[in-house]
Amino acid sequence: MTGLTASDLFRLHWLGSPRISPDGGRVAFIDLTLSTVADRALSRAGITSVTTARTRWLDEVPDPADLAWAPDGSALAVCGPSGVWVADPDGGGIRKVAAGPAIEVSWSPGGDQLAFVATGEAAEGAGSAGRIWALNPAGGRPHPLTHPVPARRPRWSPDGRALAFLAADRLWTVGGDLASRPARVAGQPAAVTAFVWSPDSRALACLGRRDRDLVDVAQRLWVLDPVRGSARELAAPGDAFPGCPVRGDDPRGIAAEMCWSERTGRIYVETSRHGRGPLAWLEPDSGATGLLLDGEHACLSPSVSRAGRLAVVICGPAGPGDIWVAGEDGREPVRLTGTDDDVLGLMAPTRYLAVESQGVKIDAWLTGSASGAPSPVLVNVHGGPYYAVGWRFTFEVQRLAARGALVLTLNPRGSAGRGDDFAAGIRGDWGGADAADVTAVADAVAARADVDEARIAVWGVSYGGFMAQWLLSRSGRYRAGISENGISNFRRMWDAGPGRRSFWELAMGGPPNLTDTYGRRSPVRSAERISAPLLLVHAEQDDNCPISQSVQMFRALRGRGADAELIRLPGEGHLVNLTGRPSSRLRRARAVDQWLDRTLFA
Repeated sequence: MTGLTASDLFRLHWLGSPRISPDGGRVAFIDLTLSTVADRALSRAGITSVTTARTRWLDEVPDPADLAWAPDGSALAVCGPSGVWVADPDGGGIRKVAAGPAIEVSWSPGGDQLAFVATGEAAEGAGSAGRIWALNPAGGRPHPLTHPVPARRPRWSPDGRALAFLAADRLWTVGGDLASRPARVAGQPAAVTAFVWSPDSRALACLGRRDRDLVDVAQRLWVLDPVRGSARELAAPGDAFPGCPVRGDDPRGIAAEMCWSERTGRIYVETSRHGRGPLAWLEPDSGATGLLLDGEHACLSPSVSRAGRLAVVICGPAGPGDIWVAGEDGREPVRLTGTDDDVLGLMAPTRYLAVESQGVKIDAWLTGSASGAPSPVLVNVHGGPYYAVGWRFTFEVQRLAARGALVLTLNPRGSAGRGDDFAAGIRGDWGGADAADVTAVADAVAARADVDEARIAVWGVSYGGFMAQWLLSRSGRYRAGISENGISNFRRMWDAGPGRRSFWELAMGGPPNLTDTYGRRSPVRSAERISAPLLLVHAEQDDNCPISQSVQMFRALRGRGADAELIRLPGEGHLVNLTGRPSSRLRRARAVDQWLDRTLFA
């Protein structure tokens, strides 16, 4: 076996939050790594010259969380757990302007105010966690701005007359003098997740849900007129899903990002389409749309300069990605960073597969290298289910490929990136069309000459954990299974509370009193049909899929003497695979390796 090991996770750099300067000459960004010594993620901020690609690291600012350029490019604001800082990008000093943890920062267009989201005690005064504060960076005490809380993503209008922010999944504004009471923007869609001001300050573009009927499928892009209280939906290019980039096993892209160009009038937003992750652009005035920087990769966190340059993270399947700049037409892209070049040679190749399932084309990818003898296969089903995987780096896929497996990833029906009908194709039918798609792709791979069809396992997280359990109860194809933070009992999920019942009623085809899907499609009800060994891994603080879901399945299997194990990860939540402590990730990796050594590689 060659390639990555679990310890290589701590050699990698996840670059994010690229912010291009107003003149397009520099890009500020955040570099995140994982530390076994500190047992947490560490970050640092850098400023890279577009001309020389040389990076200056702002080591004076510990663990930065967000950054923002001053409107004239003369300063960079950086915030993190130690406060808010202002740095001279030309190599001058860095000074602290506010104490207390902060997670987001925004500069007023006049350069005389900084807004930031405090997560604890605000600078020189106690405040509610999640409240927006403002201060004059030249000096002065911070003062609180917003109610309700918690608030996030403060953004001044370009004319300085208003500050917009998100709270309770809604978009709010407050006057630029910061003295008036915040008001909710009229006419906005449901569950707004991201927004940006138009260059003329007359409109706001936002990502949100159209209505209840499509709440489980896709976000839409809207343009709001806050004066008239009207909203206009913009059509996305083709079957792309705006605000839903291709997923990996790091948190970049979970919080969607978008920008609005002063030069071209275009809105740029992350997207996914057929497992690729180009940038989508939309022109609100003309209705024109398109894609740029398309390829076998995912584009994340776009920002645009007044000079007409884009900065973006581009991440393919062979590494966590780098900061790139390009023109607004996507031409002449230039890579500015190469932080993981020493590790890229360890990566296994990824090949695209197209498989037909019930007359529908399914996108799939096979990662790994043939070793001469037929190889075992790990079939991985992603979570969501309304996300998409594809041409993006996933450490665990590469790590397991290095251990000798061919790792199969795919986008069955229910996934993003092939239009609404495809994504809605499993509504009321979890375990139906999606299971047929996974089976069709697994069967196609099993027929390959380089595959040992007697050694195929299925593995998934969250919804993918449900699918792993469900497939084991329906097919003898799989020699073993791994379910992480999975679902075994849908009625218990619905019973957990009213906050997510609408989601489950769409997924199951109605409330429990009107459909028997909750019982028929719950894997725990078919536990007696599972004969393959099953490993259950679950985070104890998981609020999305409570650990009781895995405990129920474990007890059902062990109660009849089946081969099952349950690994509990204390102190971790649902996204442990993306944001968990290094010690938890290593414990999980050891458990997975021991399980596969016994059940698949033996």
